Amino acid sequence: MRFNSYLPFIILLVFFFVNLFVSINNPTHFEYDESVVYEISKLPVSDLIDTVQAEPHPFGFYILVKVLAGFGKNNLRLLLTFLGTLLTFASLVIAHKNNLLGKYKFTLGISLFLGTSGFMGILATLKQDVVSFPLLLIVFFLALSVILNKRLSVPALICIHLSVTLVLAFGYIAYLEAMLLLLIFTLYFKEKPLTKLLFGFQILIFSIYLIFYGGNQLILNLQRFVWLGEFQNSFIKSTSNFLVGLDPSYVWTDIVLFIFFIFIFKAFSNLSKIERKEVSFGVVGIFFNNFIGSIP
Repeated sequence: MRFNSYLPFIILLVFFFVNLFVSINNPTHFEYDESVVYEISKLPVSDLIDTVQAEPHPFGFYILVKVLAGFGKNNLRLLLTFLGTLLTFASLVIAHKNNLLGKYKFTLGISLFLGTSGFMGILATLKQDVVSFPLLLIVFFLALSVILNKRLSVPALICIHLSVTLVLAFGYIAYLEAMLLLLIFTLYFKEKPLTKLLFGFQILIFSIYLIFYGGNQLILNLQRFVWLGEFQNSFIKSTSNFLVGLDPSYVWTDIVLFIFFIFIFKAFSNLSKIERKEVSFGVVGIFFNNFIGSIP
């Protein structure tokens, strides 16, 4: 195997050890949102679950923080970073094992993504994304590998659905995206009764969750985000923040953005060269889904 096929793994591990070094050599300091999560997690489980209804997140992450906090506050962020890195590593193993990175030219794009300020922030922040996003990557690469190999095995199908169910416990936005992927996956294998049966079971799980917990949480959070209207809503600004962690206020951030859009243009210009047209359609669909979804 060529060196560049392992580039995503190398970048992921490098930034993990950077986070490890920073965590060990600096005292633990929680930002406001992190402090809220930490304080809620200290409540008894029943009180915790009731309290989280006033938050726009599932209660799974708060319970995980409660468990890991037993190892000490100073180790909490490090343990979550390790867990997020481990899940991301597992998703890359799935992709590498099924030759998704090299065959479909994902290697450079995934490597660049793993090196962004946004992704590094995900792994280093006490928020549900440190678990929900890597789980979403696992769902994506598992589903894609099954579709491209055209081998629908029961273990792979069960792993996909278990991963989606876990995402529901940790992040609603990631869960919506996971369910969209699962819907596409189910439609692709619509001739297989088991895929439709399991998708129906997934809908049942969500319905039960909505009836007994999520529905009341939705009502309590309907007016939660009125303050967002005070902030600028710009794709360019959001992209800059995700890539380098800063607004596009400096020449070097403009250079980074310029290179980013060159890569986007280059990627779209190569879509016609992909033999499997459903892959081209999927890449375009995911890009515009994320683009449109990022606006609100």
